Amino acid sequence: MRRGGASVLLRAKRAFEVWSPGKENRLAGYVDKAMRDVARWSEQGLITDEAAAAIRADLASRRSGYGLPHIFALLGAILLVLSVLTFVAANWDEIPRLARVAMLAGLLIASYAAAVRLFLTGHDIFGQTAVLVGSGVYGGSIMLVSQMYHIYGNPADAVLAWALGTTLAAAAFRAPAVWVMAFAIFCLWSAGTTAESNEVHWIFPLVVAAMAALAWWIHFTGARHLVALALTAWVVSLPIVHGASFFPYQTLTIGLCVGAIGAAAMLLAGDGEGFVERNAPIAMLYGYVIAFCGLFNMQFFEHDVPLEKFVMLAAATLVLSLAVLAVGRLRGRGMALSVAYLGFSIELVGIYFKTFGTLLNTSIFFFTSGVMVIALAWFGMRLRKRGVLAGDFS
Repeated sequence: MRRGGASVLLRAKRAFEVWSPGKENRLAGYVDKAMRDVARWSEQGLITDEAAAAIRADLASRRSGYGLPHIFALLGAILLVLSVLTFVAANWDEIPRLARVAMLAGLLIASYAAAVRLFLTGHDIFGQTAVLVGSGVYGGSIMLVSQMYHIYGNPADAVLAWALGTTLAAAAFRAPAVWVMAFAIFCLWSAGTTAESNEVHWIFPLVVAAMAALAWWIHFTGARHLVALALTAWVVSLPIVHGASFFPYQTLTIGLCVGAIGAAAMLLAGDGEGFVERNAPIAMLYGYVIAFCGLFNMQFFEHDVPLEKFVMLAAATLVLSLAVLAVGRLRGRGMALSVAYLGFSIELVGIYFKTFGTLLNTSIFFFTSGVMVIALAWFGMRLRKRGVLAGDFS
């Protein structure tokens, strides 16, 4: 073993020990990164060729079952659904009524029968493809049969029925791809209901919570970001839908609370793969996005914002972005770093255009912000030298 190889292998071993069956979906991206790291370690002489080969073999054995062919199969299923429904709709008037119902029922039964067969023979990805086709046919059948028998009602109710049926299929087959389809239909249903009533759709968070519980039950860890993204969009839309008089600071308040809880959990938790370690970064990231949107709205979309208030809000936005950057760097979370950098940049561009007519004020603000950021960097380096801050800030 070459010099340094033992420590590298020990770190790799600790990372790989947290793996177990059922975790491959969330570790697929990490496997690819680890493969590149192993190649770099081998080139630098940190590990022997034999050790590198052993690690690559272990990584390969733990790859996710989702490959590019499987993704193509799922996308192909969506195209098949659209093709079938388009064909049926185009020839709807020429097909006898009884034949229409028989055709839709036959497609539905054939899709789910094929899914059962594929799951039983171990072709899970193609089984999910068949369930997707069946769920699409089910949704199209609701619309077409309603049209055929002149069943009038709220279109949102038809979308809700489609979402519920697709959710049952996702639960019955424990199919993550079908879960995604059901979740997307629920979001469409909520958006349509909100647009029609122009009021906050308060039941939507409960639906998201139920779908999150289903995702946990079927071991679909990839649902975390979809759930967080949907809730983020819902919170950000609150002042727009209900009017700014509802609660002007609700977006900022919710975002700060969620982000602070996530950041605190990240700083206090270890480097394992427990529930807190996996979800704390998501809470901080999307909490930051919600809080940033609230601050941005108060700065740039409210009318007649006093200069003093604008400066205070802009400074708070920059400090918040820097805090997320610091926590993300400390805990090695690349996505948090990227999003915080993006938010910091958007805020600076917004400040420039907001104060373009008063270049002197813009210059003073940028100068003050620059001094503040450099001072924070100096303070952080001093703390690091004294051992107060752990982690790598280099």
